[in-house]
Amino acid sequence: MNSKTAATPNHALQRTAPGVTAPIPRRPTAQESRRTPLLLSLGSLAHSLMSTRIIAALFAMTAFVSADEEMRTGTAKECYMYSHGKGPNWVAKVSMEFRLSLLNRQMPYVDERFFEPTDKAFTWIDCQKERTVTTIATVEGRKVIRVEYPEKGSFGKTIGTVLLAIESARDTEWFSPFFAAQPELFSGQFISGRDVAFGYIATLGCSGTGAFRTHYLFDLRQPHPRIVSTVSAGRVRRQDYDTDAEYEQALMVFEQERDLMAGVIHATKPKERAK
Repeated sequence: MNSKTAATPNHALQRTAPGVTAPIPRRPTAQESRRTPLLLSLGSLAHSLMSTRIIAALFAMTAFVSADEEMRTGTAKECYMYSHGKGPNWVAKVSMEFRLSLLNRQMPYVDERFFEPTDKAFTWIDCQKERTVTTIATVEGRKVIRVEYPEKGSFGKTIGTVLLAIESARDTEWFSPFFAAQPELFSGQFISGRDVAFGYIATLGCSGTGAFRTHYLFDLRQPHPRIVSTVSAGRVRRQDYDTDAEYEQALMVFEQERDLMAGVIHATKPKERAK
């Protein structure tokens, strides 16, 4: 029993029990040496998540900047607003200017909740309908556009919303509205005549046997188009008037309507005081 233990390569590790041999350490394979440590993997994941959040934030910021670049505040200018039914039916000064790219996601809207002249009645809502944008004229290098949103209705209704706007300055691509309406019936035409060299008549009509209509003549030669004359016409019947003189006076509206279409404005001049 006093025999010496034979020397083995791991004889120094045999300190617990005879016959138990500690495994010989081996070198890691090439695949194992490339395995990423767990701590490093978690760090990479956190970095990836942070990068994703930064990209999302930048995208949101870009969208916000783009929205700002499509709408801005300019000089307050006259804009006629109309909504069939409750109203509005007035002129108010609007300072908002827009780019055509805004029409890709929003559309103009005349808010019926206002009953007194205010620029707040002209607003924008999410785009709900297809639109047609037409450059109808160019005035001293500035584009005049007509934006229409079709809507089928009774009695020949084909337009839900119509917007007329002009470039605030030449080649800027910023537009200022001067007419916004949600009509029952609408039509428009250019005129040129004695009192207006280059104008546009926007006509709002109502269905029915009376064929009532109101013409708004805009002078496009002004720094900003404004209404220079308005004529309302409709059915005139003799039984609606007490005298022939009243009836003849009522018929004169058709003469005014005809002259307006020819660029002639009927103005009532105040009587001069006696000297």
